[in-house]
Amino acid sequence: MNSDLRHKDEDDDRRKSIAQHAAASALYGLGTPGYDKEMARLLGKEILYEELGTGTRPFANVPPYDLPKDVSDTLLAHTRQDVATNFGLISAVLDRVAVTERKAKNLEALAWVQLVLLATVVAGLVYR
Repeated sequence: MNSDLRHKDEDDDRRKSIAQHAAASALYGLGTPGYDKEMARLLGKEILYEELGTGTRPFANVPPYDLPKDVSDTLLAHTRQDVATNFGLISAVLDRVAVTERKAKNLEALAWVQLVLLATVVAGLVYR
């Protein structure tokens, strides 16, 4: 019976994950920086909930850490700082990627215009 419940939970987790993926792709568009940020946010949230033991698939047999309170507090503060820093850096990188993709598309369009102009000039010289 316990195995049946676990499989039901895993099926529910898959459905939830598919729904979140579909919602993010509909909202932001698949492959956009907004979509990538939303997927990263959902993944981070899921990992956090799993580590706290309240997620959809909590770690069953993870022993608790036996750390002094001051060490635990220091590690927690550093971890939160690292997460905030990484979030900011990743957001900035995704924004720069979007700008770079836009510039590349503009450059491609300019190359096509130059190719058409060059073909026109060559055709004019050849068929005088």
